Amino acid sequence: IAMGAVLGGMATLIGSTPQLTAQGLLESYLGDGNGFDFFTFSIPGALIIRATVLYVAFIGYPLGKRLWGNRESTEDLSEAGKTYAEGEMHPEKKGVMAVIFILMLLMFFGMSVIQRFIPQFDLAIVAIISASACILSGCIRFGDALKSIGWNLVIWLASSLGMAGAVNSSGGGELIAGLFTGILNQNTPPMLIFTAFVSVTVLLTHFLSNSTAVTIVLPIALSILPDMGYSVYPFAVGITMGSAIAIATPVANTTIAMSMVAGYKFSDYWKYGGPLVIISTLIVILVVPILYPMV
Repeated sequence: IAMGAVLGGMATLIGSTPQLTAQGLLESYLGDGNGFDFFTFSIPGALIIRATVLYVAFIGYPLGKRLWGNRESTEDLSEAGKTYAEGEMHPEKKGVMAVIFILMLLMFFGMSVIQRFIPQFDLAIVAIISASACILSGCIRFGDALKSIGWNLVIWLASSLGMAGAVNSSGGGELIAGLFTGILNQNTPPMLIFTAFVSVTVLLTHFLSNSTAVTIVLPIALSILPDMGYSVYPFAVGITMGSAIAIATPVANTTIAMSMVAGYKFSDYWKYGGPLVIISTLIVILVVPILYPMV
């Protein structure tokens, strides 16, 4: 489910955060209105979605059974689970669910609309207000809310963001740019340059979070590619999609990290999702240059 949410979100401009981050960087370089279209990522994104479905069905499912065992045959439904599965719910519970649904809609409205007019209401503030409303309305008790927080997950995500900040503030971005300019030159085939940018982005996104990988690699591409005579647009598409292939470590993507509450180990993600990362990366490398010529 987490992999489907992450890889499915890369098919449109607003599907996930990296596309919007890259859109801002691209428009700041090319000018407003010269960024991505809504469906710029749709063709390679659709191919990756289909590859994901086939991978999960024919490779991932048997692989998962070897990694975690046949949980379906050993896990019994509790009485509460049976009641829920049969569609029986106490009227009081239905009222609570209705309140939660309304609060969730208000949270989405705050994140998508109010934030545009009141910059102080960023995503974190809106999320905290929504969570507080759940407690004040009685949907969940304060103690239960604290117990439900996965503190290991919070610490891992905070650490990854701190690492990203350290890379930028310590000059790591300039170092990576120097490596690119030192290795690549006018005689380097454009396909090799494109492959290098996408591969580095895929690698970084699994340790620095996907949006951070975009903010590190894309400005480098925007600064050196025009002097080499290449169009920045296909490289921007490839780098953005490469940053979205963030499924092989739990620190790569918040959605993937949320799945750790099910009891997965860090190594489970690269064991299960590693082959799909390679497949998805190959799709980006092979398809994007066909859709958007580099010269």
